[in-house]
Amino acid sequence: MTSFSLLYTGLLLFLFAGMSGDKPGEAPEADIIGRIKTVHVVPQVLMDSLPVEISESSGMLWWDGLIWTLNDSGGEPVLYGINLQKKKIVRRIRVEKAYNHDWESLAQDNRFIYIGDFGNNGGWRKDLCVYKIPKDKISRDPVAKVTAEKISFYYPEQKSFISIPLSTRWDGEAMICLRDTLYLFTKDWKWEETQLYALSPDSGSRPARLIDTFYVRGLVTGAALSPDTKTLVLSGYESFYPYLWIFYNYPGSHFFKGDVVRVRYPEYHLAQTEGVTFLNQDTLLVSAEYSKIPGRIYAFSLKKILAEAKGK
Repeated sequence: MTSFSLLYTGLLLFLFAGMSGDKPGEAPEADIIGRIKTVHVVPQVLMDSLPVEISESSGMLWWDGLIWTLNDSGGEPVLYGINLQKKKIVRRIRVEKAYNHDWESLAQDNRFIYIGDFGNNGGWRKDLCVYKIPKDKISRDPVAKVTAEKISFYYPEQKSFISIPLSTRWDGEAMICLRDTLYLFTKDWKWEETQLYALSPDSGSRPARLIDTFYVRGLVTGAALSPDTKTLVLSGYESFYPYLWIFYNYPGSHFFKGDVVRVRYPEYHLAQTEGVTFLNQDTLLVSAEYSKIPGRIYAFSLKKILAEAKGK
């Protein structure tokens, strides 16, 4: 999501919140009461101001010794590589045969980087896709080009494509890759859930497959899988109070079936947190777009989060 107007967004959220309510006949948290632990952890500010060139950092990835990010809606089809020590952009990769309609997420496996072009604030898009670029074709030159393949998809459960800004269930900003499958997490403006979809990474066009749903009490804007694949993190915000959801001890890819921790850091209210990635097994990074406060990168210790949760 772009930072076009926090005030406008907040007003619409307020208006639509009064219209949505709970699902008829359902208690959104009924299946996870007793499993959720909420902790308050203040992150370290690793970069206190992102370069203006990436003012709308929406996805994030650690690869080849750099933090990679992108701009969302209407930005250039470019990946930006940031050196954390120098705190500046040192590489740029232009993705050819790709258009940045609304790039929102980055994921990877051993061979490919995946770019999620599935931002859909109005719920009207029929051109959702993921771009797939081979790592071995990416030059280490400061400025490089690489050609993308395209994975087009749709949500079979979506029946209406009438544009109702910031009230759709079919927005998306989060994606991971695990064992040759892409997993997409929707940004559900209506019910404040996230729907988990599975998608084949093969080029072509196909439906995404609904796997599960989880009530996040907010908007999911990013996802990351730990290097050992045993921990999933979702980033997002509720009324622009940022949060993380930590899932672990889950069986296979049933991410929502294990232990759950919700991390609050209200000190950074109005931080429009978007991208999330693991620097290593313990260090978790979260990026924020420029909004009422500067675009930044925050750092968390997973060990500290889980220790806080176990002490509850």
